[in-house]
Amino acid sequence: MKELGRTFRYEVVPLGYPDASELITAFNYNLYTRQIHVTLKENENFDAYRWLVSIKDLYDQASLHPHLKGKDQIEVRSYAGKKQIATQRFGRLLIMDHTCVMGGEEHPIEHNVKIGCERIEIDG
Repeated sequence: MKELGRTFRYEVVPLGYPDASELITAFNYNLYTRQIHVTLKENENFDAYRWLVSIKDLYDQASLHPHLKGKDQIEVRSYAGKKQIATQRFGRLLIMDHTCVMGGEEHPIEHNVKIGCERIEIDG
């Protein structure tokens, strides 16, 4: 959960891979360009990498199975105090750029990813 100012915060939930949520160190999205920029620290189970592979896999499967095009892949929940005020859901994701940076001993790999998004739904 990231803090925005004093009272606002948000939580990023990679649907299908909740373990990857705690690995996200930066998350930004632009509704105009429909691009998401995310930075993840890898863990010993390679949860971040497996989540990134699942994004590509679902995009490829959706071309064969149209019902998968509407599947949500990321949910961002915004809070004011303890009350949830908005939810943004992102689907039909496509990895546009992915670089890996070798880090220290605690988190040896950091993923910097640019993701294109064909579907965005906003509630609130």
